Amino acid sequence: MSALVPFDHTFVLYDSSDLISLAAAVWSLVPIFILVFYFSWFVCTREIEAVIVAAGHVANDVVNSLVKNTLKQERPELVSELAGFRVVGNGFNEFLGTQYGMPSAHSQFMGFFASYFILKLWLQWSRTEGKAPSQQMKVFGTLCLLFAAYCVCASRVYLFYHTLEQVAVGVSLGAFLGTSYFLLISFARAISLVNWVVNWPFSSWLSVKDSWSEGGFTLEEERLQWLERCKRCKLETSESEKKGN
Repeated sequence: MSALVPFDHTFVLYDSSDLISLAAAVWSLVPIFILVFYFSWFVCTREIEAVIVAAGHVANDVVNSLVKNTLKQERPELVSELAGFRVVGNGFNEFLGTQYGMPSAHSQFMGFFASYFILKLWLQWSRTEGKAPSQQMKVFGTLCLLFAAYCVCASRVYLFYHTLEQVAVGVSLGAFLGTSYFLLISFARAISLVNWVVNWPFSSWLSVKDSWSEGGFTLEEERLQWLERCKRCKLETSESEKKGN
């Protein structure tokens, strides 16, 4: 039987006596929360954008694994009393079931995530006149994305999972891949490739759509559509009653 190893993406060691360490552990789980959100987003809305960006993250993770196994740089050595046991040097890597730390996968994930959605926010969500996000909302959204990326990156250094260099390379590589992927998907939309996929019989069966490419519908727009549908239903019911009489 092969040696048992923990699932690194959700297995986080932290100092239970340190509140900052606990917060860092929670921030380390943000990439998992984001992936769960993508799945829920697609199931609830059938927006193909959820599939597109999730596929980008998969490609991003593959690149991370290739670079890690090429550079083969160890994680930082440390001597720390974590979770009641002593961790020394490479023993930390062996306990976690991970060997290499360059670049940081979590930081690369957040670099990809932040760069992709910042570009989408500023360059793609034009929508119709009067419906585009305001300049203030774009700045606020950008700051939120950068803050989330910073907190995840900082958590990996604070918890001794990575060196500052490994995190910096990870977030930079992720930002480059996220930008490249955004441009690739924008080109795919420009030549109607995404629209072609949306019109596949399987996509039609799943009711897949691509309305989010221009920012999706606001809550106000969805409510107005619901009210309009209610009015039509009442009108149809009234007309049916009149014909019955």
